[in-house]
Amino acid sequence: MGVTKKDHDAWAQEGQRILAIARRLEPVILPLIRLMIRPGFIRRRFDRLAPARIGKVSRLAARGEHARAADLAIETLKEHRDRPEAFKSITGMDYWWFFLRMAAENLEKVDDPAKRAEVVALAQSVERPSEDYSGAACFLCFARWTYAAGDHDEAIAFAETAARIDPTWAEPDFLLGWYRLVLGGGDALEPLKSALRKDPKVLFRIASDPVCRRHPHIIASLKAVSRESLITLGTDGDSDFSEFPAGPTASS
Repeated sequence: MGVTKKDHDAWAQEGQRILAIARRLEPVILPLIRLMIRPGFIRRRFDRLAPARIGKVSRLAARGEHARAADLAIETLKEHRDRPEAFKSITGMDYWWFFLRMAAENLEKVDDPAKRAEVVALAQSVERPSEDYSGAACFLCFARWTYAAGDHDEAIAFAETAARIDPTWAEPDFLLGWYRLVLGGGDALEPLKSALRKDPKVLFRIASDPVCRRHPHIIASLKAVSRESLITLGTDGDSDFSEFPAGPTASS
């Protein structure tokens, strides 16, 4: 079992607290670490460790160097792939899907079809995870890429895969419903209901999305579902979601 989006969000809050402590200690700790790994061979081995690579990829992405971040993530994945024993542990698989997510999310900012195809091939070369946010985030990126390229059937298939991989995350269901509204095929209401059950705030986004607003019966049905949930929770169920400002729509 991996880490779902719900787990990821909970851990992110704790991570922010730990990061704040680490930043206060950084002026003392970093010089000591640099002193310890000063010999070249030690530093080279340290730089190849997964935690060190995670830090470097994250720093490159934070600086907006998305192409370099994606390249380093892909390089790490290839090294990982060439060590079959790495896939025999839960930690090894977690690293695999984490670096795939880093590669995919950075390639969202880089228009490089060849590298995107390489990342898709790497993801499809291993067994798909279950209840794993990183895996779901990868396939959601693949859905957006293939949709933009005009392969709508493949985009829907990738979005469906993302929804199955992380059953706690609303975004794949929202995107799947959005695609069905745009393309006019399949039941759009059910995945949007599923997104709403996972995250009630998604109704604000649906009610202000230009595509969704062209289907008022869909929004009315979702508001009814939301009001039933609010009444169950003990509120009056009379909230009006129609005046929320337009939020981000699914990228095309």
